[in-house]
Amino acid sequence: MKATRRDFIGGGVALFATATLAHAAAPAQADCRRLSDGRLELSWSGGAADIRLAERPDGPFATLVAKAAQGRWSGAAPISPRPYFRLVGASGSTEIAERLLPLEGGRNFRDMGGYRAADGRMVRWGQLYRSGSMVDLTRDDYTYLDALGIKVICDFRTNTERTREPTRWVGPGMISRDYETPAGNYVRSPATDAAPTAESVRAHMLQIYEEMPYEHADSYRRMFAELVAGRVPLAFNCSGGKDRTGIGAGLLLTALGVPRATVLVDYGLTEKIMDFEAINRRTMAAGAGPAAGFESMSNLSPAARAPMLRSDPAYLQRAFQTIERREGSIAGFLDKRVGVSSADVRVLRERLLKRV
Repeated sequence: MKATRRDFIGGGVALFATATLAHAAAPAQADCRRLSDGRLELSWSGGAADIRLAERPDGPFATLVAKAAQGRWSGAAPISPRPYFRLVGASGSTEIAERLLPLEGGRNFRDMGGYRAADGRMVRWGQLYRSGSMVDLTRDDYTYLDALGIKVICDFRTNTERTREPTRWVGPGMISRDYETPAGNYVRSPATDAAPTAESVRAHMLQIYEEMPYEHADSYRRMFAELVAGRVPLAFNCSGGKDRTGIGAGLLLTALGVPRATVLVDYGLTEKIMDFEAINRRTMAAGAGPAAGFESMSNLSPAARAPMLRSDPAYLQRAFQTIERREGSIAGFLDKRVGVSSADVRVLRERLLKRV
């Protein structure tokens, strides 16, 4: 499979998968990225570490790749089967993999594993995936994803979006809801502005994020129900994998006990790797009309449009603040609006977190 990422900023590998070594005397970060020549590069702080390799997310990590490596290692690594690494140092260990999946036609398709919860456990790799539209996935991409064993895809898009950019996935369960409302279009333009500016559009995005968790609570309810029922690995998506998906990912990581600061970092990764303008130019050149979501941006200048394409952590923070003001806590929102009880949260944490 080719590792081409034609819609990613820089046309190559710009995203790190980050985890924290457990029980280290000081926070130690471990990062994994695929280089342009196909090799993988691991880097970390916190001293020398042995590197072990597995082909499955939970091991066994039977292959010793390097002994007492000093902060950095690079080497040949296949795209499929997917490589997972365990770094074992004197102060602790962690597990790491590529966060951004090496898909030729993927849009923001990434693994949510590796993040540390407040109790020290780590979100398991290979269980939770977030994505944008899957319309450009190639045959090789489907073969790769099939090998990951994904059981369910939760599609948060409107009926129109799903019709325009269909997911041609045969096998796992496909879950979506029928809706077609202006509220469902997360990039609807500020109708009251005669000439929107970057400042007014950003303010509009913050307002949208106050509403979005409630507008899409039914979608999140179905996703959480699948997870509580144990139907994993699971992937969820919208068109860009940024807004509706970003809030869903934020709620899920928060339910797993991942600290707010880490949740906001995960949300902000989208704009570091995705070039939405390039996607729109490509679909326009192909005669398919504007990419999903760009229809309502056509009247905006590039400067005014830019805040709509950002994954500014302030947006997700505004959503969380609104939830906490209205419901008292994220846990209260999950319980009352999404149907995720404290008992369900315990089930999710036992299933999706692990000690390393």
